[in-house]
Amino acid sequence: MDLNDFLRGIADFGNWSPTDQIKLFAWYVHTHDGKDRFTAAEIRECYDRSGMAAPSISALIHNLVSSRKPLILKDGRGFRLERSLREQFDSRYGQRAITVEVHKTLRELPAKLPDLAERVYLEEALTCFTARAFRAAIVMCWNVAYDHLCTHVLADAARLGDFNRELKPKRPVTNRVDLYDHGESRVLEACRAAGLLDKNVFNVLEPGLKIRNRAAHASGSKFDQPQAEAYILDLINNAVLKL
Repeated sequence: MDLNDFLRGIADFGNWSPTDQIKLFAWYVHTHDGKDRFTAAEIRECYDRSGMAAPSISALIHNLVSSRKPLILKDGRGFRLERSLREQFDSRYGQRAITVEVHKTLRELPAKLPDLAERVYLEEALTCFTARAFRAAIVMCWNVAYDHLCTHVLADAARLGDFNRELKPKRPVTNRVDLYDHGESRVLEACRAAGLLDKNVFNVLEPGLKIRNRAAHASGSKFDQPQAEAYILDLINNAVLKL
């Protein structure tokens, strides 16, 4: 996970003591950069990447190494967190592989999206997911998928003509605003009937819309992290990237 995405999930990190910040940065280097040892230079880079002023890193690391019960161990290859401390951070901030995949998918998707509005929705979806606002992340991820579908329909005149023949609107849809005059469910059905969506993509989007509706309305439904992760990966990989 990107360092700044990670830190957004720790609201008070800027108020931590420099010593505690260094310990967490060290854990980040171990866990997310995949290194079994770290250097003072890598901790300084973490401060630079996060836009924070660095304290006296070498002196603070030395204190942690030389304390009566060392929290950082040193050998010829560099520094590493003491095992029990690393396990504490693993328990509190560790992530399952699927969580890392969701962050990676959302971060890499903008390069594959042609429309600016989709990228804005995507950025908000990532912000919501990182902040553990899973209900909001589901809603914003649907916005990415539906806006992408609208772009797909409008991008080709023949495709738009087929869509209008199936939708049978009072006046033909010619732009995005016209599309928004029609319910999302009706648009999905017209796209399917016009052959603009294959069966597999439609079978992702149709239940995806129902889940979005539950998330967006006062339905009493609860949405936890695994549900949001599964929803996001299914919608992005099996619908958005298939259009």
